[in-house]
Amino acid sequence: MNTDVPTEAEGPAGAKRLAAIVAIDAAGYSRQSEIDESVAIREISALSERIRAAAAAHGGRVFNTAGDGFMLEFGGAPGALAAAEEIISNNRVPVRIGVHLGQVTQTPDEDLLGRGVNIAARLQGLAKPGEVLVSADVKNAAPPEVAARLASRGGVQLNKMRERIEVFSLSAAWKGALGL
Repeated sequence: MNTDVPTEAEGPAGAKRLAAIVAIDAAGYSRQSEIDESVAIREISALSERIRAAAAAHGGRVFNTAGDGFMLEFGGAPGALAAAEEIISNNRVPVRIGVHLGQVTQTPDEDLLGRGVNIAARLQGLAKPGEVLVSADVKNAAPPEVAARLASRGGVQLNKMRERIEVFSLSAAWKGALGL
């Protein structure tokens, strides 16, 4: 059972709703665990704490984890993007992040399933270490100052899905301020 603070995005089990989903993966964790497993475990534990803090600070929650992977839910794109940017910029462990705004269904144990989760996970899989990739749906719902920092990566075919979607990469705030 999830012990995180509930958000406005949460609803009754089985009900479909719109949510911003953030999928996060620690890049290089398997290799690091082969080199020094105790260091890798400490780093992932610290990363988990930072992710949980960022989710809570921006009105979201962690709804699922698996080793070095984390899935977050937010009521909208602004909170999801703010948390993703905080996580990507304040990290010793390189992460890949995918963000999508789409339909989800909550299970009785407060996990989320559905197309929205699948697309976020596929975007995360396309991201390079240190990169945040977002769907066009997220770009359209982003605050103007953040949307201006989303650079098109073009249309992509999502793994194990029939459709192509337009994908954008979020540039760091300091790069946007410098016009880079």
